Order: sequence, then structure tokens, then C-alpha cells
Amino acid sequence: MIEELLNKHYRPIDKEVSLGELLKQLLPKKDVVVIGIEGPSGSGKTILGKKLLDEFSPQKAALILLDDYVCFSSEEMKKMGILTRYDWRSRDREKFLENIVSLKQGRSIQKPIQDFSKEAPAEETELVEPKPYIIVEGNLDVSDIADITVFLFAPDEILAERRFQRDSQKQIHEDEATLKSYIAQSLKYYHQFLEPAAEHAQIIIDTVSGTIYEKI
Repeated sequence: MIEELLNKHYRPIDKEVSLGELLKQLLPKKDVVVIGIEGPSGSGKTILGKKLLDEFSPQKAALILLDDYVCFSSEEMKKMGILTRYDWRSRDREKFLENIVSLKQGRSIQKPIQDFSKEAPAEETELVEPKPYIIVEGNLDVSDIADITVFLFAPDEILAERRFQRDSQKQIHEDEATLKSYIAQSLKYYHQFLEPAAEHAQIIIDTVSGTIYEKI
């Protein structure tokens, strides 16, 4: 699906132009703008989010992770019939939206902080001050919230390998076979829930080649 989108509706841009510079050219002229970074697990969202934070400067940008808004543990999700964290029901969307509105209105927030080793709801919070650039990063579609969205992708085998290297350190799965099965199932949910949202992105990035594509 991604390749078909790129061929029909996007064009590669000059690599000498940084993503931050490109976004500044495309973003609306507003006091506060929201930039969405979307993509499957293992696509490099966290790395890109931190890179943009540095490029815009921490004094002018705030990074919001959608994973911090997880509102159910894995066991609770199973009982509720929520099959994947690619499903918005796995997050506290109301709290997230309240926080975004507050930041856009110039008010500080107490953002939850998830313990990624547990993959469970956050118990702690941190203060986030309002900034001109709000960068939202996660594996959910935020195109209805963000002023501009950036979608990251890579081939399934690359995503699976990156995910395995990362998640094997968490030690939350019984064995290697169980983890690989979980990752394979997660990729199916990515294609079902998130990949269709790529068509709403103004920018798509191939995180293997590093090619940046702009919507025509």
C-alpha cells in the first residue's frame, strides 16, 4: 500500500533539506502547531521525535509520546477485547486531547509517564510547559489532531528485526518463539489499523533508505 501511495501521490525531495526545515516551510503560521509522527513499532519514531526536538530546540518544542497514555494493561485489554495497541481504545484519548488543548492554549500539563518495561498504565507524571511546536509521536493516527503528519515505514522484515532486538531486552515474553509470534501478529494489526492512515500524511519517510517523500 505504501509503495502505491508514493508512486501516485508523493515525490522524493532533496536530501540536503532537513526535515525540520521542510516542516517549517509546510506548517501553518500559528502560535502553536502540532506535528504528528506516525508509524509502526520499529520504524524509528522515537529517534525522529528526539531529532526534531533537538532541531527545533527544547526551548521551543515539546515531545509527547502516545505510549504514555496507555490506559490498560495487556491483561485488561484481552478481557475488553482490545487486540492491539494500534487501537485507539488502548489509550486515554480524552486525557491526551485535554493535554493537547491545554498546551495549545498556553497552559502547562502534567503528562503521564509510562513504565515501558511493564507496558501498563502510567503511575507517575511529569510537567510539560507549552511550546510553539508540539511533537506527538506514536503508532496511532493523529491526522485529525495534528497540523501536519509524518509517516514512517520500512519493510516488514526490517520492522520485525528491529522490534525483536528491542523487545527481547524487556523480558516480558516467555521465550523467543513467543516473542516472534507476537511481533508477527502485531505487524498484521499495523497493516489493518495504521497503514491506511499513511494517505493523510504530508510527509512519508522510508527509514531504510532515508528518502523523504512530500505529498504532491
